[in-house]
Amino acid sequence: MYQRQGVNTTGCGFRYYIKDVTDTKLFFILSSIFLLRRISEFAIFLEKTEIIFTFLRFWSIAMLLNNKKQNYFMKLFESPISFRSDHLPDLPGMMRAVTPSYNLHGGWKIHLNVAPSNREYVGVWLSSNCNYGWKRGQSSGQTGKDFTIYVGSFADTLNFARLISDKIKDFLLPAVGDTLNDDITIAPNVMARYDCYDSNFHQYGFHGIPFTNDQMSNKIWGNLNTQTAMRDAHKLLISRYGDYYEGKKEKVDSFVPELRK
Repeated sequence: MYQRQGVNTTGCGFRYYIKDVTDTKLFFILSSIFLLRRISEFAIFLEKTEIIFTFLRFWSIAMLLNNKKQNYFMKLFESPISFRSDHLPDLPGMMRAVTPSYNLHGGWKIHLNVAPSNREYVGVWLSSNCNYGWKRGQSSGQTGKDFTIYVGSFADTLNFARLISDKIKDFLLPAVGDTLNDDITIAPNVMARYDCYDSNFHQYGFHGIPFTNDQMSNKIWGNLNTQTAMRDAHKLLISRYGDYYEGKKEKVDSFVPELRK
């Protein structure tokens, strides 16, 4: 039996009296166990709190996208704490797989430039309204491609671009970066280019039209007439993919001035 002398350690949640060096070591061991237990309990509390705030945040976004004017929870997320969407880390990655036709042939894809504070809203809207493959996030060093939507045919791309512009235009920013040269504008602040799954074509070109590999080689060496190359590549793509690439009622050339010259 220890004598009741030494230091009273009731401040650590239990009563123990330190008598000698051995008791001191035991005290620190018990204190460490106690602190680890409290830290674990606090971590569980934070996890539950984060789940609640995540639910409220997405509920608030859903109400906003549903045009609810009275959205009281939005005030909560305007506070400087880290639950605001513009304080959250950007979470890149594929959110929905591409369609079988796109996976086979490639097709037209859309790029959206979105401010950090609006990316969560746009992601929620796409989750509910986009049946095509799409991803959130940019490749290293790219700008203006916060969301990429892999649609397919030009007709479907045009229709979906107009739906985007109609429903979430206030969340979009003007095009910047590579999309100004690589893509075409098919709706206000909605950019697109043809993504060709053909080994004879390069990934990029000009104003939505991919160059062939030979044309891209000439471009690198400075021996390329851009307008001529675009027209030649355009004709080749029509011969291989027809309306899927060119469109039906509304054609690609109505959005690309170089093809009409």
